[in-house]
Amino acid sequence: METAKASNSKNGMDEQKDIEDFLKEDKIQEKLKGKIEKNKERFAGKTIFVGAGKRTLPDPADKSKDEGDPLSWIEPDHDISHHADTKHGQERHAFTYRHLEPLGKYNCNTLTDKWYEWHLKTPASISAFTNPSQSYEDESLLGGRNAFLFQDNDVSVYFAAAAPFQQPDIRTITMIKQAPLLVPVYNMSASTQDHPSKKTDQELTELIIEDLSGVIELNASFDRNPIEGCCVIRQKRLPVTNVPTDNVIGIPEDRMLESGNSIQTCHGGYWLLIREKVLTPGDHLLDFSAISKNYELNVKILINVLV
Repeated sequence: METAKASNSKNGMDEQKDIEDFLKEDKIQEKLKGKIEKNKERFAGKTIFVGAGKRTLPDPADKSKDEGDPLSWIEPDHDISHHADTKHGQERHAFTYRHLEPLGKYNCNTLTDKWYEWHLKTPASISAFTNPSQSYEDESLLGGRNAFLFQDNDVSVYFAAAAPFQQPDIRTITMIKQAPLLVPVYNMSASTQDHPSKKTDQELTELIIEDLSGVIELNASFDRNPIEGCCVIRQKRLPVTNVPTDNVIGIPEDRMLESGNSIQTCHGGYWLLIREKVLTPGDHLLDFSAISKNYELNVKILINVLV
């Protein structure tokens, strides 16, 4: 396990815990890059089914067609001397937060934990993940519809979700507070409850790494401007209680009863944390898609900001 010294800030203990619970950006790149490159080579030039149609994947050697390259999402946001505020990082993330850029006491790592708590506690019958193309707002933790406003003291962040295998899944969310928006472009979780053959944190993490490395293309835009997010991998299990029997993962009822309706899960994914300053009053369009060897997501989110 990686270790590092926490900075001398009031959040030093939280930062140390963050380092222990999540893979650092450099380690994420080390574990994913080679596997992603092999998959891109494997599928280069091949025609695959996407939605109701077909498309031919580009040759990664053709640099004129690097749109959708997932490798940029796993590039560390800091330079080799570990300075976060570089021109490179600022340009890449004009619309999104950098991986460890602070948002109060939170960052991309720890906010995805909160997103998963919301996601896993939402019954499948009313979850945006399992109910395609519905258009209404909701601010209740268990409402689980198109968006949820997470609040913790002075930090407010909207969480959103969408359903896979749609053409596309079209959502409308209404924001009544100026706050960032967190949404997964591609994600996966793994717990001992849904994968009982995996007994350790390392085994669960390896399962997630294998899945994330199967991504072939990632695309995202905000108001038609191309944007990039970051990759998060939690390597130590997150405990989530009060998970409904009607859960979005599809864990059988007997397993949920045996666990006391609790899940201890690792998770990983490619995320967008949209800056609040670009979520100005009026309408905005967030458009993203992901294609992997075993999964696809195509989403358009109309964002109505009423502030």
